[in-house]
Amino acid sequence: MAEATRVHGPRGFRLEGVAATYDTSGAEALCGVSLTIEPGEFVAVVGPNGAGKSTLLQLLAGLVEPSRGTVTLDGVALRDHRRRDLARRIAWLPQRLEPAFDITVADLVALGRTAHRSLWGGDDDADRRAIDGALAATDTTEFRGRLVQELSGGERQRVALAMSLAQAPEVLISLASGDFPMTLENRRGALASLVRTLAVALALLLPVPAVLADRAPIAPASSAAGVLGATTYPLSLVDDDGRAVTIAKEPRRIVSAAPSTTEIVFAVGLGDRVVGVTDFCDYPEAAQSVPKIGGFKPNLEAIIGAQPDVVLAVRGFPAEIIANLEVMKIPVVILNPVDFTGVLANVERVGDIGNAHDAATTLVTSLRRRWDAVEAKAKGAAGRPRVLFEIDASYPGSIMAAGPGTFIDAMLKAVGADNAVAPVAGGMQYPSVSDEAVLGLAPEMVILGDAPYGQSVEALAARPGWDVVPAVRDGRVVTLSQREVDVTSRPGPRIVDGLEAVAQVVRPELFGPSDTSR
Repeated sequence: MAEATRVHGPRGFRLEGVAATYDTSGAEALCGVSLTIEPGEFVAVVGPNGAGKSTLLQLLAGLVEPSRGTVTLDGVALRDHRRRDLARRIAWLPQRLEPAFDITVADLVALGRTAHRSLWGGDDDADRRAIDGALAATDTTEFRGRLVQELSGGERQRVALAMSLAQAPEVLISLASGDFPMTLENRRGALASLVRTLAVALALLLPVPAVLADRAPIAPASSAAGVLGATTYPLSLVDDDGRAVTIAKEPRRIVSAAPSTTEIVFAVGLGDRVVGVTDFCDYPEAAQSVPKIGGFKPNLEAIIGAQPDVVLAVRGFPAEIIANLEVMKIPVVILNPVDFTGVLANVERVGDIGNAHDAATTLVTSLRRRWDAVEAKAKGAAGRPRVLFEIDASYPGSIMAAGPGTFIDAMLKAVGADNAVAPVAGGMQYPSVSDEAVLGLAPEMVILGDAPYGQSVEALAARPGWDVVPAVRDGRVVTLSQREVDVTSRPGPRIVDGLEAVAQVVRPELFGPSDTSR
């Protein structure tokens, strides 16, 4: 192979008229794609499943060949670069890290230095500095002696990033999905401090809805705040309903139309800008004195009267109100996370909207560490109890329970428990489960999420046939306080409080008894 020569002309990636096919079917995954990625850019590739995002990133990494068109790096076709040179310049961050054999974190991260070593060479000082720096930047130094297989999913992904950063690449291409544990700010910060020669792009794959898709230059390592910098307005984003929204200027007046969004806004330090909330926005205490816009059916006139620069709402916010507000040039952003990572993404998004990046990043880092700490501690627990989390028992003969795909379900998994209703949920998040089905499921613990609304341990034990349910028989029926119900059900910053409450209930031997007075 002829040696690829660096050119003095255009730098970065160039795709011109590129097409690519799926290996299995031969159908085109990409057709007629032309793209330029300049040195120093941060690029997000956003689209629905099947849109060809992974194929595009594989083309950039040189993992697949285009069926038509050209892909060049610094003016030279990728196929003409030496493979060792590409291995030094381009790092590929997988979506999941699943080693086929036992390996310590330090040894795995050291593999990132492979392309920089001679065939028989060991680690030199440069290798050790790169490895130590990568571990420090991803907050994984404490794991260096542990087996990768012992880590949680979030911890493994941080280790995978450390391995990529140890490579000291010019390009980092990430297939990490929305459950990636580091924030965009943290990831850019790690890149800015470790990859000082970052010359081309960070390609970040996010599922719709995306947090952002920008082309912001990566700042010098000496400028931590400049990695993301102040929000540039007008700000364009895609919300959790897939709607393209443009915010013309930095919002000074915010209407928050849901308890969860209100909690986020106050948590990132924007509470003094809130000029309207719903009747249900009772936390923090300062939110209770903010003018109200109504309850389940917000009052359009009250919203308009608040003269907001932006309205933050959740899915189910009336479409007719959105339409009226859009006519008046008042943007509405729907925040509707489906998992914990989505909550973190929305904290960051509110930080972007309100130009409160530092506060949002600090909060996200704290929340992620607390969640990971619970998961790590729960790994030491024996057994996996079957837990039924009751939402509503107001209909005789059946109950509504938290099923798969809910925040409650994620919390149960995080503390090492099984959701007792999963086998009969039929894919529903909040299935109705008959008393007969409950007897067959034989939950070993029941958590009464409806206790603040009149349900009690005594009333549950009196239900026909429930006396033989293991949880009732063994006295493992637990009530939650109103606060605990709120923090386990609101997808806001206190969702980690909810996880910690569930951990205390399910694993008191590890986390201490539940304290409903918190």
